Amino acid sequence: MRYITSIERIGYDKGSIEGQAEGRVIGRLEGKRRFLCMQLECRFGALPAWALEMVSCASEEDLHSWDDAVLTAPTLEAVFHQKKFFREEPDWIETIISQSYEACYENGTLRWLGDKPSVKQASVIVTILS
Repeated sequence: MRYITSIERIGYDKGSIEGQAEGRVIGRLEGKRRFLCMQLECRFGALPAWALEMVSCASEEDLHSWDDAVLTAPTLEAVFHQKKFFREEPDWIETIISQSYEACYENGTLRWLGDKPSVKQASVIVTILS
Protein backbone atom coordinates (compact mmCIF):
# COMPACT_ATOMS: atom_id res chain seq x y z
CA MET A 1 0.00 0.00 0.00
CA ARG A 2 1.25 3.46 -0.94
CA TYR A 3 2.01 6.05 1.77
CA ILE A 4 -0.51 8.92 1.85
CA THR A 5 0.71 12.30 3.09
CA SER A 6 -1.35 14.39 5.48
CA ILE A 7 -2.09 16.89 2.70
CA GLU A 8 -3.39 14.09 0.48
CA ARG A 9 -5.49 12.77 3.37
CA ILE A 10 -6.99 16.24 3.99
CA GLY A 11 -7.79 16.59 0.28
CA TYR A 12 -9.30 13.12 0.19
CA ASP A 13 -11.44 13.79 3.28
CA LYS A 14 -12.59 17.17 1.94
CA GLY A 15 -13.51 15.64 -1.43
CA SER A 16 -15.37 12.84 0.29
CA ILE A 17 -17.40 15.28 2.41
CA GLU A 18 -18.20 17.49 -0.60
CA GLY A 19 -19.21 14.45 -2.64
CA GLN A 20 -21.53 13.23 0.10
CA ALA A 21 -23.16 16.67 0.39
CA GLU A 22 -23.64 16.87 -3.38
CA GLY A 23 -25.10 13.37 -3.38
CA ARG A 24 -27.63 14.35 -0.71
CA VAL A 25 -28.70 17.42 -2.70
CA ILE A 26 -29.13 15.35 -5.87
CA GLY A 27 -30.97 12.66 -3.92
CA ARG A 28 -33.40 15.19 -2.44
CA LEU A 29 -34.09 16.65 -5.89
CA GLU A 30 -34.73 13.18 -7.34
CA GLY A 31 -37.02 12.40 -4.40
CA LYS A 32 -39.02 15.58 -5.04
CA ARG A 33 -39.31 14.66 -8.72
CA ARG A 34 -40.57 11.16 -7.88
CA PHE A 35 -43.04 12.51 -5.34
CA LEU A 36 -44.40 15.08 -7.83
CA CYS A 37 -44.86 12.33 -10.45
CA MET A 38 -46.76 10.24 -7.89
CA GLN A 39 -49.02 13.19 -7.04
CA LEU A 40 -49.65 13.94 -10.72
CA GLU A 41 -50.46 10.30 -11.49
CA CYS A 42 -52.87 10.08 -8.55
CA ARG A 43 -54.66 13.24 -9.67
CA PHE A 44 -54.57 12.98 -13.48
CA GLY A 45 -53.75 9.34 -14.32
CA ALA A 46 -50.83 8.08 -16.41
CA LEU A 47 -48.41 10.86 -17.35
CA PRO A 48 -47.56 11.58 -20.99
CA ALA A 49 -43.92 11.71 -22.07
CA TRP A 50 -43.84 15.52 -22.23
CA ALA A 51 -44.86 15.79 -18.56
CA LEU A 52 -42.21 13.27 -17.49
CA GLU A 53 -39.61 15.22 -19.49
CA MET A 54 -40.57 18.51 -17.84
CA VAL A 55 -40.37 16.98 -14.36
CA SER A 56 -37.03 15.30 -15.08
CA CYS A 57 -35.47 18.61 -16.21
CA ALA A 58 -37.09 20.82 -13.57
CA SER A 59 -35.27 22.96 -11.05
CA GLU A 60 -36.14 22.87 -7.37
CA GLU A 61 -38.11 26.14 -7.78
CA ASP A 62 -40.21 24.65 -10.58
CA LEU A 63 -40.90 21.50 -8.57
CA HIS A 64 -42.05 23.58 -5.59
CA SER A 65 -44.34 25.67 -7.81
CA TRP A 66 -45.82 22.56 -9.44
CA ASP A 67 -46.29 20.85 -6.06
CA ASP A 68 -48.60 23.70 -5.08
CA ALA A 69 -50.36 23.71 -8.46
CA VAL A 70 -51.19 19.96 -8.27
CA LEU A 71 -53.73 20.71 -5.56
CA THR A 72 -55.73 23.32 -7.48
CA ALA A 73 -55.05 22.92 -11.22
CA PRO A 74 -58.02 21.66 -13.24
CA THR A 75 -55.85 19.83 -15.80
CA LEU A 76 -52.36 18.39 -16.10
CA GLU A 77 -51.41 21.12 -18.58
CA ALA A 78 -52.50 23.79 -16.12
CA VAL A 79 -50.07 22.45 -13.51
CA PHE A 80 -47.10 23.24 -15.74
CA HIS A 81 -48.40 26.42 -17.37
CA GLN A 82 -50.22 28.12 -14.51
CA LYS A 83 -48.29 31.39 -14.91
CA LYS A 84 -47.63 31.46 -18.63
CA PHE A 85 -50.82 32.02 -20.62
CA PHE A 86 -51.13 34.70 -23.28
CA ARG A 87 -54.43 35.76 -24.82
CA GLU A 88 -52.60 36.60 -28.02
CA GLU A 89 -49.07 35.91 -29.16
CA PRO A 90 -46.67 38.64 -28.00
CA ASP A 91 -44.64 40.12 -30.85
CA TRP A 92 -41.34 39.36 -29.10
CA ILE A 93 -41.88 35.60 -28.72
CA GLU A 94 -41.14 34.73 -32.35
CA THR A 95 -37.81 36.54 -32.07
CA ILE A 96 -36.92 34.60 -28.93
CA ILE A 97 -37.78 31.28 -30.55
CA SER A 98 -36.02 31.95 -33.85
CA GLN A 99 -32.88 33.63 -32.49
CA SER A 100 -32.27 31.84 -29.22
CA TYR A 101 -33.54 28.30 -29.69
CA GLU A 102 -33.69 26.08 -32.71
CA ALA A 103 -36.85 24.04 -32.44
CA CYS A 104 -38.87 21.87 -34.75
CA TYR A 105 -42.63 21.62 -34.14
CA GLU A 106 -44.11 18.69 -36.07
CA ASN A 107 -47.24 16.64 -35.47
CA GLY A 108 -47.80 18.19 -32.06
CA THR A 109 -44.24 17.48 -30.87
CA LEU A 110 -41.63 20.10 -30.09
CA ARG A 111 -38.04 18.92 -30.62
CA TRP A 112 -35.09 21.04 -29.59
CA LEU A 113 -32.36 21.03 -32.22
CA GLY A 114 -29.77 23.00 -30.27
CA ASP A 115 -29.47 24.09 -26.66
CA LYS A 116 -32.63 23.51 -24.67
CA PRO A 117 -34.25 26.52 -23.01
CA SER A 118 -35.10 26.42 -19.32
CA VAL A 119 -38.32 24.68 -18.33
CA LYS A 120 -40.05 28.04 -17.79
CA GLN A 121 -38.99 29.31 -21.22
CA ALA A 122 -40.02 26.03 -22.83
CA SER A 123 -43.44 26.20 -21.19
CA VAL A 124 -43.99 29.66 -22.69
CA ILE A 125 -42.95 28.44 -26.14
CA VAL A 126 -45.04 25.26 -25.98
CA THR A 127 -48.08 27.20 -24.73
CA ILE A 128 -47.84 29.62 -27.62
CA LEU A 129 -47.23 26.94 -30.24
CA SER A 130 -50.09 24.74 -29.08
